[in-house]
Amino acid sequence: VYSCDSVAYEFMNEPVAEDHEQWNKLIAKVHKTLRSIEPDRTLVIGSNMWQGVETMKYLKVPEGDKNIVLSFHYYNPMLLTHYGAWWTPLGKYTGKVNYPGVLVSQEDYDAAPADIKEQLKPYTTTVWNRDKIVEQFKDAIAAAKKYDLQLFCGEWGVYEPVDRELAYKWTADMLSVFDEFNIAWTTWCYDADFGFWNQQTNSFKDYPLVELLMGKNKK
Repeated sequence: VYSCDSVAYEFMNEPVAEDHEQWNKLIAKVHKTLRSIEPDRTLVIGSNMWQGVETMKYLKVPEGDKNIVLSFHYYNPMLLTHYGAWWTPLGKYTGKVNYPGVLVSQEDYDAAPADIKEQLKPYTTTVWNRDKIVEQFKDAIAAAKKYDLQLFCGEWGVYEPVDRELAYKWTADMLSVFDEFNIAWTTWCYDADFGFWNQQTNSFKDYPLVELLMGKNKK
């Protein structure tokens, strides 16, 4: 658990437990302890396995506490948002990426490195668009409705080397879904390799992204 200044406590960021019940039991234990010393503090609770939307259906939230925010992280499709990222196997892919639609053509798949083809294969058939994002959010949205709590996407964003037009299209779709389903959000990140600000030059490195996030340049 770490402190988020004077606003809220967030349960451990992106937990990875072998069993979802391990995480649920820890939530119950920490919640009880925190409420004994911080009865009015807003608590941010995320799901198991890196706070993925796909595990929200397994999350058990302490009953009767309405001062909780449910949090998830989202970077799908990873091939788009992490294109060229050195720390992921898919970062080896250097072919063309499409969005919206099927991300990888058969021709580009055939030319890809053999050791990533198994991970790359789903991107040759699955259609990625706004509807797909809504579909993937459904368990998180259902969990927020079940517990009558605010839903919060605490991390989402696009790696800097990604083609900017693709990045903007995906970002616009994400913002549209957030608006429709009343999902609060913060992007990852302000600066560094997913951000829009250059600390060295003290200037914007991607101002169109800022305008899009602020609702001034809707795609």
